[in-house]
Amino acid sequence: MGVVCHCHVAKYEKVSNRKFKCLACKKEVNCNDYLQKAIEDIHLIYPMERLTVNLVKKWTENHISSEKIRTYLNTHHKIFKNGPLTFYR
Repeated sequence: MGVVCHCHVAKYEKVSNRKFKCLACKKEVNCNDYLQKAIEDIHLIYPMERLTVNLVKKWTENHISSEKIRTYLNTHHKIFKNGPLTFYR
């Protein structure tokens, strides 16, 4: 897994807490853009999969904390609370 750059050659690598960089094309993205790209990739490959914090954390190879992912999802996606089975759309 991991988030592939828009150039489709390499995955983003973590440069700092808020920056990720593609080693092939040298494009840098911030944390929010990285999360958005990860979510787009998940929806493209698994369109019926429920979006959860753990799924995004696993997809991003634990480069981003659960709290940051949860904050991003709460801000940009609709939450469906169902106890431990909470998910986002």
